[in-house]
Amino acid sequence: MLGNRKIAALCLSKVQNSVCNQLVAALNECMKKINFGLMVLNTCSDLYHQGVVSAGEASIFELLNNDIIDIIIIYEEQLKQENVVGSILKRASQNNVPVIFIGEKHDGYVNITFDYEAGFAEMVRHVINVHNPEKIHYMNGMRNNDFSENRLNVFKSVLEEYNIPFSDDMVSYGDFWSGPAREAIIKLIEIDNIPDAVICANDAMAISVANTFKDYGYKVPDDVIVTGFDGIEDIYYVEPRITSSMCSYSDLAEQVTDIIPDVLSRTLTEGSFYVVPKLQLMQSCGCSDEVGFNVSQALNTRGNALNRYLGEERVLAEISAKIQSCGTIEQVSESLKRSVIYDMCFMLTMDCIDETINPLIAQVGSKFGDTLYVVMDTDYIDNFTPYKFPAKDIVPNLGELFDKGCAVIFTALNFLDVPLGYACFHYYNYDIQQYNKIPQTVTALNNAIGGFRNMRHQHYLREQIEEMYKFDTLTGLYNRGGFAKAYKNLFQNKNTLVTVVLADLDGLKFINDCYGHGEGDLAIATVAAALRHACPPQALCVRFGGDEMLAVIDGECDQLSIKERLNSFLEARNSEFGKPYEISASVGIYAYKNPGELDFEELIKTSDKLMYEEKQLKKKLREKNMQK
Repeated sequence: MLGNRKIAALCLSKVQNSVCNQLVAALNECMKKINFGLMVLNTCSDLYHQGVVSAGEASIFELLNNDIIDIIIIYEEQLKQENVVGSILKRASQNNVPVIFIGEKHDGYVNITFDYEAGFAEMVRHVINVHNPEKIHYMNGMRNNDFSENRLNVFKSVLEEYNIPFSDDMVSYGDFWSGPAREAIIKLIEIDNIPDAVICANDAMAISVANTFKDYGYKVPDDVIVTGFDGIEDIYYVEPRITSSMCSYSDLAEQVTDIIPDVLSRTLTEGSFYVVPKLQLMQSCGCSDEVGFNVSQALNTRGNALNRYLGEERVLAEISAKIQSCGTIEQVSESLKRSVIYDMCFMLTMDCIDETINPLIAQVGSKFGDTLYVVMDTDYIDNFTPYKFPAKDIVPNLGELFDKGCAVIFTALNFLDVPLGYACFHYYNYDIQQYNKIPQTVTALNNAIGGFRNMRHQHYLREQIEEMYKFDTLTGLYNRGGFAKAYKNLFQNKNTLVTVVLADLDGLKFINDCYGHGEGDLAIATVAAALRHACPPQALCVRFGGDEMLAVIDGECDQLSIKERLNSFLEARNSEFGKPYEISASVGIYAYKNPGELDFEELIKTSDKLMYEEKQLKKKLREKNMQK
């Protein structure tokens, strides 16, 4: 619930489809009457092909985890992946949210479906009762298909009602499509087996059947009656218009609305309700046209829509290219202002903002996380700046959108199956052209944001590679090149006091010769670690020779303390390692002013000289101790 309004989530795919457009329009209008808000969770494809985008698209159903949703409505006829439906049901169960199925039957749930069998029976009865054909033929779909078999059984049953004998030669198979249906009719014509009426299992085949008869000189309906089923829009664009059965989504939406109170109260937990398709009589069966459909106006609208689509496609491609060259998310937002994108907002996951995350790998856990980043909201376009937003609220101003009566449609943004976030389209009418624009806009944003993330991550990787080559792989200290750059950046034009700490591993040749180079490497790495430990965190440490290291510290330091920490570190490591040799280092420390006047190479030469002096002093001290 959101405020005092309950929320229904309609799960479907291809909202741009005219059937889904009709369902959303009818259901949203009915929901408003009972003070419900309708959230439409949509995938732009039907997920039939489990390709590289299916999981990314299906991530939109993560929004079902939100606790504001009171009831879930699944239009499974449009969602072609059983595992997606299964995941929706799992979320519903976890959140104790009731589910209504429309279009398909599921045991243990409340189902509302079109009674196609009753509607098809009414069509067959109409042809027999009103037109009384002597020779009737049935154009079925595919062999061994459930829909085909069901409608064939209905056809046989109605014939039996009228004592009309059935025979197999009364049936042809058009595979629910125009080409096979045409071939089947041509075969009938070639053997001169012309029926008085052809009842088709769907409209696509009926249109093809009617056109084929006309191509061969037969008149429809004078010579042969043709009927279809399903009520697709194409039946209005042919001559004659095809008699069909219409699935009323207004009736279906009203049925859903009527039972919602009982489903929410759990007094209704399972069962099936049916909506019978309505007979739509038109010219192809010889009846008068009952529908006032302006073909020229419809075609003009389609033409304008196509022209607009092509124009906007070009603009979206330009925007996509521009976004991919952006360096920040603020620049992305600016690129979208005053564009062809409107009546929508979209938000990205925080992963999308983090350039360190590989954009080709989906992160573990919730697809959208706890916080989202609102990149664009066209309702506030003039002075909009991107901002963070709590994911639990789904979208900014959701309650206001419901107050305005908008149909609120959510679609996931994803790139190569990696969820990026989602877009929310909030239209103030049900213009199919707006709905057709959804997949176009989503595709453009997917490519744009995906490219933006890739470019930013590549830039980050380049910086990481550059950073990696600044350091010595064995010790983790700066190498000579990395140190030279860091030293110059830190001390250029700087007059101050600096302290240089020199550390040189003692007896490296002895360790290498007696115990192997692996042990020598261990000794070098241990002295490097001791140097880092002894110096302040901000010190620049470099390995400038095989066993020679130094640190540069900005400012004066307690020299005695540094030596003590370094030697204590080495003593602890020697005790821990228990090696047959001792790791020790000669340490020299000196300070000087005006480091900006001393370049890196001069620093190394000076350090090398001082280190040699330190080692000589240490050698003499050892010899003196041995003499004692």
